[in-house]
This record gives sequence, structure tokens and C-alpha cells, in this order.
Amino acid sequence: MKAKIRFTFISVFFIAAFSNAQEKSSSLFRKGDSWIELRHGINFDAKRMDYFNYQWAGITVPLEREVSNNYFFGLSYSEFLTNSFMLGIELNYAFQDAPRQPRGLNSVSQMGVGVNARQYFLPIQDQFSFFSNFNTGIYFFQLDDWIDTAESYFRMSLDLGVSYLPNERLQISLFMPDIVTFLDKRRNFDAAASGFNFMHNQVFKYPMIGISYRLENIKHVILQKEED
Repeated sequence: MKAKIRFTFISVFFIAAFSNAQEKSSSLFRKGDSWIELRHGINFDAKRMDYFNYQWAGITVPLEREVSNNYFFGLSYSEFLTNSFMLGIELNYAFQDAPRQPRGLNSVSQMGVGVNARQYFLPIQDQFSFFSNFNTGIYFFQLDDWIDTAESYFRMSLDLGVSYLPNERLQISLFMPDIVTFLDKRRNFDAAASGFNFMHNQVFKYPMIGISYRLENIKHVILQKEED
């Protein structure tokens, strides 16, 4: 009985703290505001799966390879549906490079289009806020092989991060990407297994930074003029 009471008290405490944090987030963001964000990341722990086609034997052999460079660029447009939740779309491009081997592949490029949903929580001093970022989309990648190696797959991932707002129009975010991912195919850009993956990229070896700019919301401008 005491354990149930303690559990209920703790649950109520965290719910109240979370609700209070959501109310405070209104001082950081406003419902209806639109933001554009440029994300850039370098994965120092990337791997990928190459497939070598031995025509004389009629077989294709998979080989997991270390990647020397892995760059990511993403451009997104999002709008706040509440004072703490935003929804948007993103276009991104990624590039991998690996040491060339005999009959080996060198570079891989990928394009993706997807939807991002981000929830901010625990704002600190009207300048910092933590967030969780859920993104999903379709991705297309191309190996530089002598045969047609264009591939596509579906991907979902959960990121965590923290944002800093030096002023009301600028936001700088630090991401811990790919905490949890889901992929529908084994053959994908970063050699992750199909299905769910937990931290298949080492978080601290995959820094990602986002720079966001708030666009002027026309509804706020009109309302402000009416008040004047």
C-alpha cells in the first residue's frame, strides 16, 4: 500500500513538473511561429554495407566497411502547433567516403525527404531547452559501382538534444542523433540492421549541430497592427 502511495505521489510530482515546464516554454516559443533550420553533422563512427558482384561465380557478397568520412546536411521548415511542439518537413543530403580497395567501392551519396516532429521540454532561464526529435522519411542512396546500385529504404529515428536561444529569432541546437532507429531494409546507407536499432551509431562520435531562424509570422503582425 505504501509503495502504491509513493508511486502515485512521484507520478503526480513529475506530471506537475512537466506541465509547469510546458507552461514556461511559452516564453521561448509561440504557437504558429515558423522556423527554418540547417543541420550539419559528421559521423566519425560510420559503417556501411557494400555488395560485391562476382560475375564469374554468379554471387553477390556483402561486406561491412569502416567509413573514413560521413557528412550530413539537412534543411527543414517547421511550424509550432503548440507553444512547445513543432512539426515540419526536411530535405537532406549525406555523403560517405571510404579507403578504396581492389574491386572496392569508394563513395556513397544519399538524398532523403521526411517529416520531423519535435517536442521541447524543461526550459532553463528562458534561453535553454531540451527536446526530443522524431523524424521519418524515404531515403535514396547510390554506390559508385560499375553496376546499378541505386537503393531506397524507409527510416524512422529518435534524437535527443538541447537548444540555446541567444535571442528571439536565433536558435542553436546540439543533437544526439539516432538514439533509436527503425529501418525496413538491411541494405541501407549506414549498414544498420533492418528493424529496430538502439544507438547503432556511437552518440558522442556523431556530433550534429542545427542553426535555426524564426520567420515572421503574418498572423502575429496582423494582430499587432490591429492592437495598435
